[in-house]
Amino acid sequence: MKNKLCCTCTNETVYSFYGISDDGRYITTDKAKEKLTYCPMDFASDIVVAYLNIGYFSSKSADTSDLVYDFISKYGMPDRKSKKVNIKDFSEDAEALYLHFAEITAEDYPDKPEWILETDPMSGIITRSNGNIELSWQTAGLSNAIEIAYSLLLCSDTKQLAVCKHCGAPFYAKNPKSEFCSPQCRNQYNVYKSRRKYK
Repeated sequence: MKNKLCCTCTNETVYSFYGISDDGRYITTDKAKEKLTYCPMDFASDIVVAYLNIGYFSSKSADTSDLVYDFISKYGMPDRKSKKVNIKDFSEDAEALYLHFAEITAEDYPDKPEWILETDPMSGIITRSNGNIELSWQTAGLSNAIEIAYSLLLCSDTKQLAVCKHCGAPFYAKNPKSEFCSPQCRNQYNVYKSRRKYK
């Protein structure tokens, strides 16, 4: 991201082990097995894209259990106080953000949209460090950090969040002209396009 973003809140915590409840509905944590703490703003684009992809697959009615487990194993629980997270609820929250993203990036998005993205309250703090002015965010937890990072990436003056022209999955476009999430999708798109051309 263009501006230096810091998170002045208590850092998010990742544990060395996450369990699955016997009924397979919840991911649980044992707080005695803390692995690391980190600032989510240092990995803003990775976190947002991973979260949007869970929403993308959820919107396709795909099983997102493994994706949710991988996300939490890498980035931690959405709420610092929770000891477990409902996989279905997590996927539905991610799907809601993905649907917002899909609609707002569509070419026919209206001038007066119906979508309202309501983020949790947060504080922005401007500090000076080593002669540089920095904008820091005080967030309530990982879910709040995702909302802030999503909003900042979406409103960036350079194209950073994009939808793959072939598969429709969200991705982080390092190059503003990127239209595909991977070389494989670009190649498949071109193959299908040439086949249609010669039929």
